[in-house]
Amino acid sequence: YQTGEGPRPGVDLPLWLRTFGRSPEERSCKVCFMLSVADKPFFIDYDPDFEYNGRQGIGTPFSGIEYHVAVGDEVKIELLAAANNVGQIVQISLLAEPGAPLGSRLTEQVEIDYEKVTYDKAFLRHFIFVARKGQEGLRYDVCFQGVDGNDMKSRKKCFSITVFAATISWEQTTPCLNTVVADTGLVVCPPDGHFKNVTVGCQYSFSLSAISPLYSLQLRQQKLASCMNCLFDSNFSVVACSSPGLEKGMACCGNGLCDGVETGASCPTDCRQDDEMLTQTAVSAAENGWMSVASYTFTPTR
Repeated sequence: YQTGEGPRPGVDLPLWLRTFGRSPEERSCKVCFMLSVADKPFFIDYDPDFEYNGRQGIGTPFSGIEYHVAVGDEVKIELLAAANNVGQIVQISLLAEPGAPLGSRLTEQVEIDYEKVTYDKAFLRHFIFVARKGQEGLRYDVCFQGVDGNDMKSRKKCFSITVFAATISWEQTTPCLNTVVADTGLVVCPPDGHFKNVTVGCQYSFSLSAISPLYSLQLRQQKLASCMNCLFDSNFSVVACSSPGLEKGMACCGNGLCDGVETGASCPTDCRQDDEMLTQTAVSAAENGWMSVASYTFTPTR
């Protein structure tokens, strides 16, 4: 802005200029203002070219990304936001609706130099979640938003987290004593229902393969073993003598007798050690398709 005084009526402008060497019009100094239209803050998408703290690539994932984890796994979501309004701090927050699961937290927010936004400043925070036991099979949705000093809000960023349960497949176990046809029409090896007549003194071998995505499995023999639908839809179980409701005279583990379907592995307190060996040769990991492999040999004795 500038104010000015115009020449009075009747003043001979050429004569004035020749006499005084300047215009009779007086002008004030200019007064200038810069107007900036406030805009909403925003999340910055992943930038593979930006380096921060020695790490190449930084930014916020796209909304709708799904994270699949096992118990004990960590989910780390990077949240990077900025505003095009000078001097504004963008506060990155977790929205109360839908909230967040137990075992999650937000790190302290830091301001970083980022030259790809108007005022070269951005704000960084991380959401971290470690899946706990008891959260298997559950899905969680989490949402975030950036708010500036003018109480202007960014668009929401939402993600989903699913904690996988350990579902074990024995389909590649050989030999499979009780193959069944699944609903898909494929012949599969179920986890139960296997029965085999054996001969004293003969060795029997099995190759056990257990697959459970995202989980590392250690294979071991089960104490107080049970077998459902093992023979003619009958169930066989090794029952502890301390079990409630146990009828008098029934075979049980802990009575000092190796009776019922007990073996040295399923009831070592009553039975002598079996002539058997379980050797695990592979532990499940992402590199081997999450397959744990073991060999089992068993020689029946009298």
